[in-house]
Amino acid sequence: MDKTSEKEIDILFVIPPYHRRNGSGSLFPLGIGSIMASLDKKCMTYDYIDCTQIIDTLWPEDLLKLEDKLTLKIAGYRTSLVGIGPCVTPGARALKVVAKCCLDVFGKEKVFAGGPFTLLSTQDWFFYEELGLTYLIKGDGEEAIAKAIETIRKGESLKQCDAVSYYGCSVINRVDDLDSLPFPKRVQMEKNIFSDRRKADSETNKTIHIVASRGCPYHCDYCVSGNLGGPFRKRSHDNIVSEMKMLADVYGVTDIVFYDDCFFTSVKTVHKEIQSFCDALQQKKLDMTWQIEIRPDILVEIFDDELKMLSINGCRQMNIGVEKTYKEGASTLGKRYNYEKLKAYLFHAHQICSIRMTGTFILGGEKETIESTRKLIRASIDMGLDDAEYSPLFVYPDTPLYDKYFKNPKEWFSVVLNATEPWGEVVYENNKLRKEDLISLIDEAYQDFYQSRAMIKHVKDRYRLKGEKNEKCN
Repeated sequence: MDKTSEKEIDILFVIPPYHRRNGSGSLFPLGIGSIMASLDKKCMTYDYIDCTQIIDTLWPEDLLKLEDKLTLKIAGYRTSLVGIGPCVTPGARALKVVAKCCLDVFGKEKVFAGGPFTLLSTQDWFFYEELGLTYLIKGDGEEAIAKAIETIRKGESLKQCDAVSYYGCSVINRVDDLDSLPFPKRVQMEKNIFSDRRKADSETNKTIHIVASRGCPYHCDYCVSGNLGGPFRKRSHDNIVSEMKMLADVYGVTDIVFYDDCFFTSVKTVHKEIQSFCDALQQKKLDMTWQIEIRPDILVEIFDDELKMLSINGCRQMNIGVEKTYKEGASTLGKRYNYEKLKAYLFHAHQICSIRMTGTFILGGEKETIESTRKLIRASIDMGLDDAEYSPLFVYPDTPLYDKYFKNPKEWFSVVLNATEPWGEVVYENNKLRKEDLISLIDEAYQDFYQSRAMIKHVKDRYRLKGEKNEKCN
């Protein structure tokens, strides 16, 4: 390519692809949007290549397609830095392809990776040894990436930047006051696809997503979010609602999906949080609908008048992390709540407000069998939920569950590489419940829950292992 035709920028973001599930969403990562907004304030230049728009599975033939197309695309840039991310463990197969392409074109001194995966304390080996990278930018990138660009502009090596990690030196970047950050830059909004369980009922709604916090205040045994280290941080309700108003005024947005692990953070503070958030909504006089993720132990503590207040102020859906319908199963995942109390609460809630209640469930575990899993499925159907999502129990590095399942921090990647499925995740198996059983049980769960309802067509072959495709990528 003629050098004069290359686009010259400070940084190129390369967003890795992942294996999309049937009925799942596809959204431009707000973490990258937030970094872009911060770079705009400093007059730093950037562009991005979204690999999720090139492929949407991790089948070998798609990874070959990714290598060919990504190599051509990145050759069109002259850039000081290349940032690969957000990196997550299920994308490990694709990360090998993305890293190879970027290193082949730009070399080791310009390329770094970032995202949640880089925060896993035992996984530096993957980036330095497996991918062959020299640099990582860990944690919050808004200030860190600007520092890295300033370092390059001075003609210095990234090793001289105090925000950059490399072999033998690990730096975790953190923005303590999230309100101090500009609202994320909104990119390719027209390509946003929301998962079937999160979609608004009306096609006339214009939906967008918001992230109101970073991290998670809980440390469930199976989940990475609460085990990344560092303090949980949340934006003020005034700041959150100000972004909602901006999205309504500038983009005509009418519906918000909050992608936080837990929007209301604890049983002790939930009443105060509800009042504060509703007060902020009323002060801005917003006519918007919205939905949140919530823990079952927090949900059951919400009073009737608070449920009504949430509904009046736009809450249209709560996504509840039920996971298990029996006490022993929940406790093995590090969750504790009363199933019968939750069930009674859900039926009561439907009598006093119009908020849709959606539950997520995890199939599999140390002592589970096919029959006990079917019992869980039957119980989930009998809870009074409007929608449900079922997943197998996945094992992620740096979680307590991983430490029980594997002996060293590298074993998960060997399992991923040798798996016949493309999804890039490790399924928890026992002698009585194998991966193949769980895949079949998930299809069975969706069929039983939705039966003849329209939703079933979207979640058939949930993990896309039988050749069915989502929307075509370019």
